[in-house]
Amino acid sequence: MSLERVHPGALRRRVLLAAGLLLAFLPPGLAQQPPTTPEDVVREILRLAAQVREPSKLQPGSDAEKQSAQAAARITSLIPMERLARRTLGAAWSTLSDEQHAAYLGRLQRVLEGIAYPKAAEFFGDLQVSFDPPEVGAQTATVSTTVTHPTEGSIVVEYDLRLLDGRWLLDDVLLDEVSLVEHLRTQVQKVLAEHGFDELLKRMDQKLLEGVKAKFEE
Repeated sequence: MSLERVHPGALRRRVLLAAGLLLAFLPPGLAQQPPTTPEDVVREILRLAAQVREPSKLQPGSDAEKQSAQAAARITSLIPMERLARRTLGAAWSTLSDEQHAAYLGRLQRVLEGIAYPKAAEFFGDLQVSFDPPEVGAQTATVSTTVTHPTEGSIVVEYDLRLLDGRWLLDDVLLDEVSLVEHLRTQVQKVLAEHGFDELLKRMDQKLLEGVKAKFEE
């Protein structure tokens, strides 16, 4: 596919930031029927992402906050979170206790729902997304999209999905063939190697607290 690109580097950075994978701790209502095909899953995730807002920008207990939280939780339900945690922690997963697994999973989910998804909502607000025919196998599928910005050009964003327990779930996102899961894994592994697991949790907590602090400073 031939694509006209104006500033692909700038658009690449925007996609990475929207995915919430360049984190500081590292260098309308919900659908009534669950999505059943790989493309349906991707379209549902993008639709839900448009409804998510940063918690620090919403009034506690408001309808907007509830809708945003519901949409974020729904996105998370379409991602195999334990598999994501295992992949990013790598060999360290087998050395950690069940309590440590739960601690990492909980923080990972809160970072995604409180930071990554809202960034995606901001990012996709001014972009046009077009879908190519998906490639669907027995257990895996790839949904390829072209993301176009009015001034920054176009890039290909691919969504890898995996059939787990009878459901298609989002397994990875590839930006110009670069895996965002591997991107996150590299950063997590760097912190683990240099500072250890406790420091990784601390940095995730610090990132989450930044949103709370920003709310009180408004």
